[in-house]
Amino acid sequence: MRKEHQFDRWTKVEIDGYHREPARDIPVIDAGDVLVVGGSQTGVTAAMAAARHGARVQLVERFGFLGGQSIFGSVVQWEKRAFINNLGAVLTKGIPLEILQDVVEKGGSDGLWNEPPGCPDMRDGEEWLDPNAIKVTLFEKCEAENIKILLHTLAVDAIVDDEGSIPKVKGVIFENKSGRFAMKARKIIDATADLDIIWRAIGEKGCTSRPPVERISSGFYTWYAGIDNEAFIKWYLEQATVGVGYPDPVAFPAKVRKHLSEGKLIKIGRQNLEEILEKADEAGFLDPIFKMLERHNAGFNLQLGMKWVGHDRWCLSFMSLPCNTADAWDVTRVEILRQLISWHALPVLHMIPGWENAYISRENIHIGNRECRALDAMKIIDQEYIWDLANVTNPTPLDAVGRSGAHDPGKNFLRAGYPVPYGILVPRLLDGVIACARSVGTKHDRALGAHRGIVPSMVTGQAAGTAAALAIRERVRFRELDVSLLQETLKGDGVQIDHESITFDFPLPGDKIKKKP
Repeated sequence: MRKEHQFDRWTKVEIDGYHREPARDIPVIDAGDVLVVGGSQTGVTAAMAAARHGARVQLVERFGFLGGQSIFGSVVQWEKRAFINNLGAVLTKGIPLEILQDVVEKGGSDGLWNEPPGCPDMRDGEEWLDPNAIKVTLFEKCEAENIKILLHTLAVDAIVDDEGSIPKVKGVIFENKSGRFAMKARKIIDATADLDIIWRAIGEKGCTSRPPVERISSGFYTWYAGIDNEAFIKWYLEQATVGVGYPDPVAFPAKVRKHLSEGKLIKIGRQNLEEILEKADEAGFLDPIFKMLERHNAGFNLQLGMKWVGHDRWCLSFMSLPCNTADAWDVTRVEILRQLISWHALPVLHMIPGWENAYISRENIHIGNRECRALDAMKIIDQEYIWDLANVTNPTPLDAVGRSGAHDPGKNFLRAGYPVPYGILVPRLLDGVIACARSVGTKHDRALGAHRGIVPSMVTGQAAGTAAALAIRERVRFRELDVSLLQETLKGDGVQIDHESITFDFPLPGDKIKKKP
């Protein structure tokens, strides 16, 4: 019987034994005051915040660009409602808004970004941003703040001091084409989506997770180009019988055409394309996809829901692929599967009027993940905290470092953003490091789904970066930082801390306002 090795509680593989690595010396490179691991928009926001408060900052990213899942996963819809939601709650300002405005000013993004917030038919927020504008903006922001950047470099371990009552992360070990080396810093920010540094430091003592089958499913986007928009929209409006999509093709057909002429969002629900799927099934075009899914033991429903992303491009959302993204073998399986699905979907798409010459123009670089680990933090929030109606009337908590609008369960529901507590960023059993990005202190209920959006993670990024700079200045651990000082500093930097709302100049449609999820 072959031996198995358990990498974590969910990942084990057969092995032929063990190899003992000899001890070796690796060079330690001074990273300055703050080391940020992870160059997503969250990591960049954290790096900018730390630099603006006097810290020398090094930013390390595993890919060859900045932007994280916005770029490698094509998640370019940062959502207007994450800044001011559909009920008028003001949620996000500060560095996230500054970055957004710079991206939009470069052009190439959805024209809806240039309109005042609010919409009578309550769009859910799928406005796209130009991915190249995102990348360039993030590079420019780092350059302006004298942030050192190192790309194509993977964090592989943490340097941990176990001498105190609580272990302390003092540095990170990296590998790239040049070899293996370490960086040390006075404060470290784990801006990885899956808490890679904290996991390397203390494993399951610092992170929680649930079985992969219970997690929010992974998904991927594929952009197709070569579409004759006029022919496609003409067909779409003629046969649309279900009022699904934005603008509603049945109630507002003229608005659909207006959006096409003005470069604004058009979102098409899968219900209006079911006839195409039926014809494709009859023609045998779905057989290769079903056989692939069967070989990979993957449950998946091919859905042709799509949104326009400018010019002759449409983005298709392929969802519901279970994947444990902490398991490289499982990721390999899903990465192969998603690329085959994108290709074998082409004969199906070619059956849509206007799509006869469609081709793949942009694919994910990495599977899009929604859930992996969550931080065992000083404070944990749950869905009841997020949904608390008293967030409208209660005074701002003394530990609040921002507001958020609940990415998934908050659509058309929250009249106030929930205050983000500082404690959800601070590991309970580890010093020297603070977390931001998706995997902070949330329960594995809808609280995790609420926080996993791009803009909420930028809010925590600014808080983490500011906290790192202040903790260095005050010579304290993250857990000892005066939160009132942090809160006042963030307020001075324009962060939305207190509840604020605006009134729209149109009545909110009662049928669109959701009850408690």
